Amino acid sequence: MKKNILALMGIIVIMPLFFSGCINQEYSIRAKQLSQIPTNPVNIAETQMQSYPHLLEAINTNTSVKTPKVEFDQLHTLLTNKTELLIRYQDKYYEITIIFAD
Repeated sequence: MKKNILALMGIIVIMPLFFSGCINQEYSIRAKQLSQIPTNPVNIAETQMQSYPHLLEAINTNTSVKTPKVEFDQLHTLLTNKTELLIRYQDKYYEITIIFAD
């Protein structure tokens, strides 16, 4: 009985620590403009870019931008089936890096 209580107490202490690590995840996007035209980039229209404001910020600032999980997931889904994460936006080409960190 004492072992069961100690095990239960251990679970009660450890579970919040585990889930707090899941909650504090950070998502970022980085865009690097390419000097050469890549093969098979994903074309993103101006209207479509409205769904990715943090990607647009990464393109405009040439920095890594913290991104909400929803936008991160949408962008990840858009680019997942590609070998390389390459996009074409306004006749310029970018390599996209998506960063997931705890």
